Order: sequence, then C-alpha cells, then structure tokens
Amino acid sequence: MLDFKKVLLALSVAALGFVGTASAQTLVCNGSTGGATATALAPAQGFPGAVAVEGTTELLPQFVIACNGGNASGSYNILLTTNAPITNTLVSAAKGLDISAVDNLGNTAVVTLVAPSTIQASFSSIVAGGLTTITVKGIRVNASGNPLLSTITITPSSTSTPEIGTVGTFAYVEASLINSFAYATPAVPPAGPTLLTVNVSACNVDTVANPAATIYNAAYLVLNGGFPDAMHSAAENLGPVSVAPLTAQGTTYAVTFSNLDPAGVAYYVPAVIAGTGVTVTAVTSASATTNATAAANGVALTVSSTGTATVYYQVTADAGGAQTFTIPVTYTVAKVASVTSFTTSPISASILLVSSGNTYPQYSATETAYSVAQTTQTAVGTGNGLLSPCATTLLFPYVTNLGGFDTGIAITNASTGASTTLSPITAASGTCSVMFYGTGVPTTNPYVTAVVGTGAAAVQVFDVGTVAPGFSGYVVATCNFQGGHGYAFLSDGLGSGTGVAANYIAVVLGDANLANAAVAGVTAQ
Repeated sequence: MLDFKKVLLALSVAALGFVGTASAQTLVCNGSTGGATATALAPAQGFPGAVAVEGTTELLPQFVIACNGGNASGSYNILLTTNAPITNTLVSAAKGLDISAVDNLGNTAVVTLVAPSTIQASFSSIVAGGLTTITVKGIRVNASGNPLLSTITITPSSTSTPEIGTVGTFAYVEASLINSFAYATPAVPPAGPTLLTVNVSACNVDTVANPAATIYNAAYLVLNGGFPDAMHSAAENLGPVSVAPLTAQGTTYAVTFSNLDPAGVAYYVPAVIAGTGVTVTAVTSASATTNATAAANGVALTVSSTGTATVYYQVTADAGGAQTFTIPVTYTVAKVASVTSFTTSPISASILLVSSGNTYPQYSATETAYSVAQTTQTAVGTGNGLLSPCATTLLFPYVTNLGGFDTGIAITNASTGASTTLSPITAASGTCSVMFYGTGVPTTNPYVTAVVGTGAAAVQVFDVGTVAPGFSGYVVATCNFQGGHGYAFLSDGLGSGTGVAANYIAVVLGDANLANAAVAGVTAQ
C-alpha cells in the first residue's frame, strides 16, 4: 500500500526545490557617480565632477553600484576600467592600493590593480535578496594626458559578477586656474598699504617726504579657480581612504614674481590670505608643511640678482564653490644709491602648481605655467607707485663735430660733498650712459663712460669728435649716481682756426626734479 505520508513529503521537498531553482536570480546592477568627493571633510561636488588637467593623482567622485534582487549568496568580482591611467600607486609612500569598496551591509572588498587602468573589487560574500549598494571610493587618475574639456569615464567590465550596466561621464578635465591676472592699481585698492600717486626715486627717500618705513603697493596678483572646488585643502586631497603613513597637503602654488629690484628694496607678501571660498598660507617650499616666517610687513621675498622671487602658497581651508584670492605685493625702500634697475618695468608673475613632496597631490612636471602680465603703466602720475632709479640725467642741448667744430664734455660726480639736509645725497661712483640724438649718430649708441668716481676722481672728460665723429645734435647722459653735473665746451680749434668758442652748464634732469617734487609736498594717498 502506498505510503501517502512519504509521497506527500517527497512531493513537498521537490516542490520546494523547484521553487528555489525557479526563483534563483542573479543581481541586476547599475552604476553611477555618487555625486560627491566621498569624504565628509570635502564639500559636495556636483555630477559630473571636475579634475585638474595638470594633475597626475586626481581624485574621482565615488562610484556607486546599486544591485536589486538575487537570492544566491557568494563571492563577486567587479572590474572597473577608466579611460585615464589609475595612479593610486604613483606615490611611493602609499602602503597598498588606497581604493576601498564596501557594500551597505559592511562587507569590504579586496581591491587590486589588474591593469594600468583597471581595478578589481573582490567580495567574498554578498547577502542575497533585497537591495545591495556597493560604493567604490578613492580612485585616482592621471588627467594630464587628456585635453581640456574632455571626459573621464568609468566602464564596468562585462565579465564582472554581477554584470553592471554601462556608466557615463565621471569628470570633466578642466584647467585649475582661469583668468588670473596681475595689475598695479585696482579700481578699489585693498585697505592697508599706501598707494603712491607718483613714481618715487629710491635715491630721494628721506624722513621728510618718503620715510623708509612706509609700505607701498607694488602690484596685485589675482588667482581664480578654474572650476568649483578647484583648490583643495589637505583633507580633501587625501580623500576618503587613508593608507598609513600616507598624508596629503593642500593644493600648492609656486608664484614667481619678475622685474623686482635686486638691491635696496624689500618686498613683502601676506602670510595668510583669506579669499573667496578659500584660505591660503605661505609655506617655505613646495613640499613644506612649515609656514613661512612673517615679520610685521608680511613674508619677505628673497630677490635674486636677476630680479625674481618665488613664494609658495598652500590651501589651508576650502569652503568650496567659486574660489579666488589676491596676493598684494608691497615694498619698502631705503635711501640707497644702489637701486638702479627698477624703473618703470611693471612687475609680472608666473604661477605653477607644484607637487607636494612624496604625498598627494602630484602634478605633471611638464605642465605649462600660468603667465600673467601686469597692465603696463609707465607714466608718472598714474598711481603705479613704481621706483625711479638712483640717477642723474644731464641734457647737453647742443653738441657738434661739424664745420671744423668739436665739443668737449666733462661730467662731474659731486655726490661727495653735495648732500644737504633738505636734499640728502648718498655718495656713490658709477658710469654714465650717453645717448646721441641728431645727425651722424654713432653706431655705438649709447656711449658708456668709464667709472666716474667720487672725491679726487670725480670727473670724466671726452670729446665728441672721438666718440661720435661727424655728429651734430643734442646729448642726454644718464648717470647711475646722484649729484651729477655737466660742462660742455665748443671750439673750432684754438690756435689753428678763428678761435671761436662757447661753453655752457648741462641742464640737470631726473632725480633733481623728483627731489624737488618730494620737497614740494607730493605725498602718498
């Protein structure tokens, strides 16, 4: 007789087995950007994100995989490929691949780099049923090989288990700075240092009209972020995954100023600048975490013999969004005779993103610097506050070496003994650059005199027939010392011609006029 209990039990098991097999499903997954930089310390970054074209370790937004269904627990391998090299291992201080993958139940994957642009996230188990969310954080790529406004994409492999639908753009490649510029006089000058209404001669600095302790504005350099949140703090550059002892520094800019005077002028920049959406701090080098030493006037620039100086600014606070900050360059000048090279040349600057040592971030060594040129302002009285050199300019209104005549010129350096309380002069020797204007201008123009000394050796003499034969016109001699004076003697040859002769004293231009202006009450606004 048939045992109906056993048959019923067998049918029940078979039925259960059939249902289980019939309802077994694989996970159905889709991937997308998480829409943020994946760290609580970083501001949200809208989809798609943006990465710096100069960067070689640019952090991508997090990658979120949403899987629905499935009732078979087990191990899963997810392969993700980017269209730019993955560079998480570029920094040798990293002790492992600092990319993480975790599901919403806390299961952590082992992440490996299986190809230059492909990672594999291996889960030992994922609980079946319901909704599973997997988040991949910390992927870094080298964006420097991509053109501006191109895209960084992540493509899941078809061999992934589970299979994931194609994902689109993760970030646009953009320049980290745009429309940065330098200028001498902003429409509304920042509060603080005095802005000169005229140029000033370094030779005429005195306690009456132009105290050496006065701080003047030389230029302003504006840096504008190329995309929202382009300037990162150290915490944001490190990203969501930290593999000890790896650290990060804030985005660091090397700013090099040119056309500074290499002697006699002290230049300063602020130690800390609170801009819009960002705060930067001057540090001692590209890879430094030590702040630059600041005095009362700010951080002093070390100016090279060629008139350049570099300061490093590192982002120390990042509020996100649109970001900009301005670097004012200020200066003081002492009463010295050596200030000769800084005339009306405007200060210019170049900006370079620099790698912060053996940490994040890293930048391409071949990147193009951002060069910005200050609007040229050369006229006295335009408010540019530039320095005129320590010099005397002498005008000889008429000199000739025609018609049997010749002109003898004597230049005297009276910087020793000519100093007064009203118009102090620093004694110094120097040469004179003699420019000829007229007919028969010599091939070598200007003619540079020998050194005109002070005291007993304070006179240099030459004749036009020797240095500019056949010339007739006027001469301007610029001497790089104060207290210069000139004497001219014209003759048709005493004893051999008619004996006609004339003489005059050269007209003194240059620093004498500036001195008179300063004494007359030209002050800073």
